[in-house]
Amino acid sequence: MSTSAITANVPVITTALSSGTAQILPSVSTQTPETSGTVLSSLDKFGIPTSGPILSTSIATPTTTVAPNGGGVTPDISATVKAGSLASNIFIPIATDAPPSAFGSRPDHPVPRLGISETSPIGTNKFYANFFLGSQTSGTWTHPYSLAWSKGGGSTESWGMTIQQLEDGQKVFGPKADANPVQYYINPIGIQPIILSAVELGNSTVITNTDLTAFSANVNLLASAGDQPTITFPLVQGMGFVTGIFNGGTPVLQSGVLFRSITKSTTAPKVSRWQTFDSSLMFHNTE
Repeated sequence: MSTSAITANVPVITTALSSGTAQILPSVSTQTPETSGTVLSSLDKFGIPTSGPILSTSIATPTTTVAPNGGGVTPDISATVKAGSLASNIFIPIATDAPPSAFGSRPDHPVPRLGISETSPIGTNKFYANFFLGSQTSGTWTHPYSLAWSKGGGSTESWGMTIQQLEDGQKVFGPKADANPVQYYINPIGIQPIILSAVELGNSTVITNTDLTAFSANVNLLASAGDQPTITFPLVQGMGFVTGIFNGGTPVLQSGVLFRSITKSTTAPKVSRWQTFDSSLMFHNTE
């Protein structure tokens, strides 16, 4: 409803109440109420056109400019920070100080260097890594053989090096052996078909690793810590023979299974060869 505006001054009487102040207006005996007006019964469906948000007139050319530094003084650009000399090696880290305290640190590597005296970096995920990880007794697969340090365990309680060659009949494929491809295969571990050891090896025997490279390593069995290696095993993936180099030790051949027979064949003048007939392994001894 649209009505005409009426402005009038009237006296007001105020009185105090417990809940506040009340205003009492005089009676409207001399003022006739406005009761006429217009009621809108429909809405405007077309609206009222307005100007667009983009300026349609040109901006006047400025007549004054704001002085730099607020005082009209030209800034001194000679005081800006200059870049330092370029590093000769772009791959070195930029920061040379200690990291923030929010980042934890430790002086050593979480994986200890068991049996390793070399200080150079060691490659990870190497085929011979089990000889310096954990108990140092897990198998290392050189293919076709696998080697593992007996460490006084197994049926032989030997401290020499176990050499194992798995036959196809010892492998289990599953869950369906005739599937192509199968989901998994498992093979036995801990079998000690042949162990190459020495009389001098016993409870104080330790194993060390030297000449660690990308594809080969020397694994050494020492009668006790600090001694010279009693037996050194050069390892290379895919090697056709397992070699044990004795350094003053007395060779001992052991088996946790059995030897059906051992035949010694000698060729002049310093090479002796033994062949076991329950496996395809052949041992050479340089006298």
